[in-house]
Amino acid sequence: MYIELIDIVIFIILAAIGYFWWNANSVRENALAHVKTHCKKHDVQLLDQSVALQKWRIIWSKGQLRIKREYQFEFTSTGEARYKGKVTFESSNPIKIELPAYHI
Repeated sequence: MYIELIDIVIFIILAAIGYFWWNANSVRENALAHVKTHCKKHDVQLLDQSVALQKWRIIWSKGQLRIKREYQFEFTSTGEARYKGKVTFESSNPIKIELPAYHI
């Protein structure tokens, strides 16, 4: 009986890790889609076609535990300088996209 309980605990831990990894990839792809749309709207070019996770933390929001993720990306407006933008997600919902001041 003891060995079976350990097997169940290990399975639950592995399943939780798998779900977290799958969910993180889903949120990253969603962040990339939002950033592409935002860059197109502001007439800047997204560089490297990617976003990179900068930090994440667990927060309490609207009576629930949620994961807040911040992704960083690079863009250019003139083709000469690189600028770093940031997109913030709470669970799988975009909160804000920030672009620093850039040359037009």
